[in-house]
Amino acid sequence: TGPRSLEAGGRTIEARRFVLAAGATPRLPAIPGLEGVPVLTPDTIWNIDALPAHLAVVGADETALALAQGFRRLGARVTLFAPESLLPGFDPDMAAALRDRLAADGVTLFEEARVTGVERQGDGIALTASRGGEDGALVVSHVLVCAGREPALGALGLDAAGIVHGPRGIAVDGGLLTANRRVFAIGEASDPAAESGLSERQAALLAGHVLLRRPIRSSDLLPMRTALTSPALVELGVGEEEARRRDPRCRILRLPLAESPGAHVAGPPEGHVKLIVSAKGRLLGAAILAGEAALIAAPIALAMGKGLTVHDLAAIQLPYPGVSDIGKRAALAYFSNRLSNPWIRRTIRLLRWFG
Repeated sequence: TGPRSLEAGGRTIEARRFVLAAGATPRLPAIPGLEGVPVLTPDTIWNIDALPAHLAVVGADETALALAQGFRRLGARVTLFAPESLLPGFDPDMAAALRDRLAADGVTLFEEARVTGVERQGDGIALTASRGGEDGALVVSHVLVCAGREPALGALGLDAAGIVHGPRGIAVDGGLLTANRRVFAIGEASDPAAESGLSERQAALLAGHVLLRRPIRSSDLLPMRTALTSPALVELGVGEEEARRRDPRCRILRLPLAESPGAHVAGPPEGHVKLIVSAKGRLLGAAILAGEAALIAAPIALAMGKGLTVHDLAAIQLPYPGVSDIGKRAALAYFSNRLSNPWIRRTIRLLRWFG
């Protein structure tokens, strides 16, 4: 209601600081006929009380893939229409591996396919789509739209508080502060593409800043992306393309999950780990595709968050056998390649000569 006042539940509240964590709602794309059919979203699909006979998933992001795979494994027939390549913004190698996994699970995939219309047809829903200049039609029982999210800011009256905002949310600086010096914004309110858990990490930093005057630095928040598929995908830091722009001499270390003895305990291991290391050994990024991706990511995230190097990650001591050691094993590959350096080989020969 003003620069330092908020109305909630019929009461007016004044405070020195406010934090907006309003979240976001599913976005619906402009598809002809979409408003005339009962469309499901990632927020409403949990309300259905019976397994869809044939579920059409419209989307290419991590939510679309996770729900498509999940409902296929529950027994539903699933067709996925992706308006672009799968998992945009994720590591292409990992996206390709997940594409193969979903296809093996029985999900019918149409990439770079644009849904051009939706309408009721008897007890079902008819979709028309276009791909590569060819048109097609399909009748399904349910339609799930995963087209991203938009900030839930409509009823907040942000203009009254002088808070700058737009289609992509509330504008904030590096310290999460809005144009109003009394108001902060976190999570999807300022970034509708924010990954799950970001607002919790931002809230912890913000509490330390407001109460104890601790500064908030951009390095305090490690970029993180997650796809809750099976196997799951976790990406940390920067991707391979961005890393090569920053450091053309960076190295990419890859290791299949099968190299970890602990990965074989629950069955045949599926997936691999990729580490992106600067020329000086600093950890720039990581991508983990595995059933226990979050567990494997934990020591790597700690190392990256603390600014440690590939040497530190290689030296970490972990219980044996354990799947989380695959990151350590990938780091060790950094040194195996260095053994071919002629100067290293000469040093080893010299030390052997001394006994």
